[in-house]
Amino acid sequence: SDDVSTLKVLRVVRLARLAKLLRIARAARVFRRLESAYNVNYSILKMFEFFVVTVIVNHWLACMWRMVESLEPRDMPTWINIAFPDYDNPAEDVF
Repeated sequence: SDDVSTLKVLRVVRLARLAKLLRIARAARVFRRLESAYNVNYSILKMFEFFVVTVIVNHWLACMWRMVESLEPRDMPTWINIAFPDYDNPAEDVF
């Protein structure tokens, strides 16, 4: 019975992921329509796309870098404590 309910939950999660992918595909269609409607220069569009992807990747890398620091033992000095001695992380109060 527990296995069946777990499988049902996993199916719901998969359906939610599929819905997200469909929204992304729909957004891509909207961007193509806007591109053709406003006659956007392809090179400018590609430069903007490169900029957005670069910002997103940098954000993810910063999140992972912070996650590595948070996995260290609390009594051990970390790079954040050394670089920013007065740093007080409000997220640590929550967790």
